[in-house]
Amino acid sequence: MNNKPGKPFFYWKDTPLSFIEGESIAIALTRSGIIDFGVAQNGQIKSIFCGIGQCQNCIVLVKGRGISEACLTLCQQDMHTQPISETSTCQTGVK
Repeated sequence: MNNKPGKPFFYWKDTPLSFIEGESIAIALTRSGIIDFGVAQNGQIKSIFCGIGQCQNCIVLVKGRGISEACLTLCQQDMHTQPISETSTCQTGVK
């Protein structure tokens, strides 16, 4: 767990991770050592690539928002996120 007392945190697959105010989900995940954001239909690992939302290689599910680009979505306190599989049915949130 990468959560320090007094630091803001969000959840990735039910695991709390700390973030710095103004940090995107992709940067917070990468800083925490997480580079696997899910698996694409062709079996390749999804992760941050372009960093500007163009490639959509970093899409994740954000509770209350649905599918979001991790590189463009800022972390928020208690935000719940998880990987999305292109082969699964898209949902509008996470459990």
